[in-house]
Amino acid sequence: MKLVVKKLKKSFDKKEVLKDINFNFEKGKIYGLLGRNGAGKTTFFNCLNEDIEVDEGEFYIEESIIGIGLALLLFLSGGTDNVLNYVVLIVSIISMSIFFCVHYLVMYYLLQPYNVNTEIKSSTYKAVQAITYFACYYMIQIQLPTLSFGIAMIVFCIAYCLISLILAYKYAPKTFKLRL
Repeated sequence: MKLVVKKLKKSFDKKEVLKDINFNFEKGKIYGLLGRNGAGKTTFFNCLNEDIEVDEGEFYIEESIIGIGLALLLFLSGGTDNVLNYVVLIVSIISMSIFFCVHYLVMYYLLQPYNVNTEIKSSTYKAVQAITYFACYYMIQIQLPTLSFGIAMIVFCIAYCLISLILAYKYAPKTFKLRL
């Protein structure tokens, strides 16, 4: 997964705050945004959150492109007689992307895996990640029709995200602390 930012620009009156911002934020990496007060860090995040409109440029998550690519590959390889398969394929890829984003975020808030040096110190976090990877690997081995698998993934992702976010909202204030 990757968040792509291309030629992002934002001005307030005549003051140009963001000028041709181009960046790729890749999954699994930690990024720091440094700059003096007034440099545009908050404006950049407000643009990404769509709290304020950008003047020019674009940003997107690359997973939607993967979903469309898989649907196109299915079509070019002979296709399917059920048009719903194409839609389910695209939506399931996006759902799984959201699942992993929420999963990592909730695990971060609930299990606090990192210390101040960004080293993983939580054995519970490591165990949960191992179980997650094992479950994903196991799911790859199951052969189901596209429609059945896609709908099952979408329902699972929605349910998981809702439950996880409720748990994070309820317990994160109690568990979120800086580990040394």
